[in-house]
Formats: sequence, C-alpha cells, structure tokens
Amino acid sequence: MRLTRGALRWASPTLVRRVAARYSGAGDGVLRAIDDAYVEDLRELYATEAFHNAYLSTVRGLIHPRALAGGHHDVTKRLNELQIPVQLIWGANDPLFPLAHASRASALIKHSRLSVIEGAGHTPQAEKPEEFNRILHRFLAA
Repeated sequence: MRLTRGALRWASPTLVRRVAARYSGAGDGVLRAIDDAYVEDLRELYATEAFHNAYLSTVRGLIHPRALAGGHHDVTKRLNELQIPVQLIWGANDPLFPLAHASRASALIKHSRLSVIEGAGHTPQAEKPEEFNRILHRFLAA
C-alpha cells in the first residue's frame, strides 16, 4: 500500500494507466477509461490514511492461519444466508477473480442477479462505465 501510495505521487498518468491495464487484465479498455481526473482521484484516495486502513482491514479479514498454511479461504460459506437482493456485476475477462467465482456466488445467493460485462476485466466500473451504470441503475430501480 505504501509503495502504491508513493508511486502514485510521482507516476505520470500514462504510467498509471499502463500499470492499471496490466493489473486489471483489461488492456486498452482501462487505457481509455482512466482519464487524468480519475488518476487524480486515485492519488487522493491512496493518500488518505483511512483508505489504507480500510484496505488492510479487508485483506486481514481474508487471511487466517489455514489460508497462510496453503489452505483455501472460502468467503462464500455464508452467502446463502443473504436475504436481500444482490446485483453482481463482473468483468468477463477478470484475471483476479474468474467468472466462475461470480457464477458460484450467484448460485449461492437466493435473490441475486449476475450481469457479465464483455470486454471488461477486474474493474468494469472504470472500463465500461456506461454499461456498468446501466446495470446498476436497472437493479436499483427494481
């Protein structure tokens, strides 16, 4: 986190876009989606201690001794307990969390909808914002 925070201070917007494209697996989609204003928002977000703490808290919540010892950490165990409508929006080409993960989660959540955005990777909200927002608005209006 501190490395990313530091890199965002000096990295050009072009370099940030290239790294984001490689990390997200979205290639040109991210290059087009991340404008200079988005990069500035990222810099501001990463500069706050609150974001740093929230991110680390999330990661710590996913790590436990069994996971560190090579076991699998299954965060889907209690998804079937959800009693509220859930909209999953997934990039078809997400290299970090493949579509199979979304399909499994959707099958476990009684009141869920899964929408897959073709041509998007890990960050469909940035890569295909119009389609992402259309899906989200339709869900919220229902």
